[in-house]
Amino acid sequence: MLGQLIPHHQRTTIIGAGLSGLIAAYKLANAGHEVEVYERQNRVGGMVSTLQTPYGPAETAAHSIRATPEVEAFLSRLGVPMAKAKTAKRAIFRGQVSRAWPLGPLETLNLVRTLATRRLRETETSLGDFGRHHLGDAATHNLLQPMANGIFAAAVDDLDRRAAFPDFKPRPGDSLLWHMVKGAWRTHGQPRPKTLAPLAGMGDLVTHLERALTAHPNCRLHLNTPVETLPDTQNQNVILATPAPAAARLLQAFHQPISDLLDQVVYQPLLSVALFYKTADLPHLPQGIGVLTSPESQAKCLGILYNSNTFDNRVPHGADLHAFTMIFGGSSCPDICHRTDQDMAKMIEQEARLILGTQTAPQFQHLSRWPQAIPRLSPGLVHLWQQISDRLPAGLCLNASYAGDYSIRQMIQRDMGV
Repeated sequence: MLGQLIPHHQRTTIIGAGLSGLIAAYKLANAGHEVEVYERQNRVGGMVSTLQTPYGPAETAAHSIRATPEVEAFLSRLGVPMAKAKTAKRAIFRGQVSRAWPLGPLETLNLVRTLATRRLRETETSLGDFGRHHLGDAATHNLLQPMANGIFAAAVDDLDRRAAFPDFKPRPGDSLLWHMVKGAWRTHGQPRPKTLAPLAGMGDLVTHLERALTAHPNCRLHLNTPVETLPDTQNQNVILATPAPAAARLLQAFHQPISDLLDQVVYQPLLSVALFYKTADLPHLPQGIGVLTSPESQAKCLGILYNSNTFDNRVPHGADLHAFTMIFGGSSCPDICHRTDQDMAKMIEQEARLILGTQTAPQFQHLSRWPQAIPRLSPGLVHLWQQISDRLPAGLCLNASYAGDYSIRQMIQRDMGV
């Protein structure tokens, strides 16, 4: 979140009822604030929802939550029934094969040598430069880039290391291997984050937040209520929990320089496909949470999540089905949301044949298009954060993915400052 709330202002207006706005409203209402939430759509949750189909729940965006103990406690208070991932295994699709470890023997030896001998420095701002110096070319291409695809949907050279990994603060002069050893020692004995998902799908988290806010005496939730002008900030806090273009429009008359800065935020598109296949149509049953794709493959998707292999209740009990989510887009395919359903059907068929090995059509598929899904965490975004923070008056905050809270975990763990 960018900006600071004024604690003695006990009234807060939140514009936008996506997940970031809902979580902020829930925290503030429980802290004693009188909260008004305005949403232009007829539903809350933004990108996050779950379509209940005869084949099982189909996610439109997020699939799970990387949960620390603090996040688990939040979800428990909210009363969301959660399921823990049944596996932690992941794979990377390199060449024509999914591999738990995608590097060859010589590449692995070079990675270990590079980790042990290269000294950390602060000169590499792009994740690509950092990876090539501290991991080597092969590991950057086949480990770091697939990870960047899965988390940020971006090329490593388009990502700022500080924005992508704000908690990574190495001491110059250490090797990355020594930094990792020290980190493991410091966190020894601490509980590791768990991969969790609501039993009924991610939409159930949204439903529980909406119910809690609707029933809360300190909160009023207004749907189908677009806000065209920035509310008065004289005696209240105002939180803009909208995408950057909407925030820029609201701030245009109030603070043109901040509006101009927000216009510089670059978004990347995503297309999420929920797929259900008969088990008999899969020559190899999926193993692990999912697979990410290396540039050294013919795959066009960023990765595939193995939903029913990871969580219970993702297909009807006893059904001979497997559920997947296939992700396309990001900086590598900026026109993905403009592809027709017919074009996407062909692409999905090709990717399923290449990675899953199936020659048949899915029993069911559902496409969710998000033209402005993920802000690009580019080197310029860190500079934008500082410029915007320096200009924001007290009591006016920006609370969205482009403002630093990139994941659901970060949204929940965010200290609202009240």
